[in-house]
Amino acid sequence: MAGMPPYEQILASAALQAGTKDFGDESLYGPALRKLLAAVDDEAAVEPVRIWRSVVQWVSLLVSRAQISALVAKHPEIREVPIQRPIFVVGLPRTGTTLLHNLLACHPDLRAPKLWEMRNPVRPENAGPTWEEVAIKETQSVLDLLYSTVPEFRAIHPMNATWPDECSWLFRHSFATMVYAYTYRIPSYAAWLCEVDMAPYYEHFRLQLQVLQWRDPSRRLVLKDPCHLWHLPALFSAFPDAEVVMLHRSLREALPSMASLCFALQRVESAHQDPVAMGAYCMDLADRGLLPAMWFQRAVDSRQITNVAYRSLVADPIGTVQQICETVGTKSGDMAAARRWLTEHRQHGPGRHKYTLEQFGMDRAMVSRRFGRYEETYLPEDLQGT
Repeated sequence: MAGMPPYEQILASAALQAGTKDFGDESLYGPALRKLLAAVDDEAAVEPVRIWRSVVQWVSLLVSRAQISALVAKHPEIREVPIQRPIFVVGLPRTGTTLLHNLLACHPDLRAPKLWEMRNPVRPENAGPTWEEVAIKETQSVLDLLYSTVPEFRAIHPMNATWPDECSWLFRHSFATMVYAYTYRIPSYAAWLCEVDMAPYYEHFRLQLQVLQWRDPSRRLVLKDPCHLWHLPALFSAFPDAEVVMLHRSLREALPSMASLCFALQRVESAHQDPVAMGAYCMDLADRGLLPAMWFQRAVDSRQITNVAYRSLVADPIGTVQQICETVGTKSGDMAAARRWLTEHRQHGPGRHKYTLEQFGMDRAMVSRRFGRYEETYLPEDLQGT
């Protein structure tokens, strides 16, 4: 396996492309990028072509950081743009967060940033009339490459440049997001993310939202990212008036589905080919997120966190969205757009995602021993008869 290029070389490449060495406060990206580089080099066991593609992406993220830094320096009023009562959809991966987020995004009073926007948060002041079209095409080409490299991922997580998506795309600008632990098997990086103070990274995330809202502040933000599950204290520190909707699904279903997602991403162009090892890796990731989140809920105003069972969402998506809207203080109104979305994006449309506990070295008793308290707290109905 080829080695990772040094941190200084990646910064130099980004500076050459950006025309500046100012990527903002280095403490808000340097430690995370160094940790990510070391973990991928030591643990991910990826092929040279995978390293090359990753480096190209990371250089692009640094260039985007430079654009953000320059824009805010020129327009300091951006830091005063209000982010009022944002709605965050969180939960372990594979618990219905994408479905719920897309339905809430249909609400006319809510704004869910599109994937292409989060990859390109800064519109250059000299941008021509085709800038948005080019940004969308470039983003779609990234997705097309992913689906050509990992075809089964289309059935696992359909994406489009013009659809809402996870705000981990904004956290990538700081290199501090658990999404990298899905993409690579890097347990040391995942452990670091759970130990480091994430508050500064959330402040930069807030700044990026202010950049996005600067020209379009009229609607309330609705955001989604399973990765917030691991960092709820930092989220509420940055957004004290946030409304969090947390999805819960039986771990007998969610864990193997999560393992299948990570396995699909990690086994391509990597020496890691053992699904049982992937199951153990994902159980550790879930352990680091679910149990601290459960204890955190007991320490905050319960009115700011709405718990929703995956089964309820799937059984009655429109009714569930209406209830959530009332809870977070947004009238549900006409659900026609949400109903159209459900018709146009039927479950398993891109293909069925197949997985089993046994495939990843897990069984029901193992899951119950490790996560019994969590399921008893949030999913007592799912435990009946088991």
